[in-house]
Amino acid sequence: MFPLIFFTIKSTEDRTFMEQFYINYHKLLYSQIRKLTKDDNEVEEIMQDVWVGLIEKVTLLQALPRDRLINYSVSVVRYTAYAYFREKKQLELIPFEDYEMAWYSQQVTNGRLDEIVIQKIEGEKLYSVWTQLKAREQALLSMKYILDYDNNEIAKVLDVKPQSVRMLLTRAKKNLAIGLSAAANN
Repeated sequence: MFPLIFFTIKSTEDRTFMEQFYINYHKLLYSQIRKLTKDDNEVEEIMQDVWVGLIEKVTLLQALPRDRLINYSVSVVRYTAYAYFREKKQLELIPFEDYEMAWYSQQVTNGRLDEIVIQKIEGEKLYSVWTQLKAREQALLSMKYILDYDNNEIAKVLDVKPQSVRMLLTRAKKNLAIGLSAAANN
């Protein structure tokens, strides 16, 4: 069964294209979301947002060759999922101070105050440098070191050759290191 949102597409040609697109690629798109969450409700919410985004770009989708269409669609899924989790995190965010104080008080009672202070300072430096990186560098480093994507997966998301990922990672790490070095000197 097609998503109900397909019935909002006015053009018969566009609706037919999206229905065929659904038949061909919905399993791929769902599997990409399943890599990020196993919660069925989250998967469905993200997928609805993905369909909205894809329907808005139906003209572009029709013009893309098959390989670019797949890469583009997978990128839409991942970025939509990231946006969903970012928004969800902001909505469910408990006051950090409450969490931080509970954690720090537990660590202080274990006699690790000096380690805690060092970690907090280093974390603040990393955050300040991280926010100064380009969005593409942040995404690249996040995919590699937080989400554990391999270079081929990263290449698909960024629409670059797999051989280019190593160089992009090297540059992003270099920029991060330069920023951290500058922050350490301040």
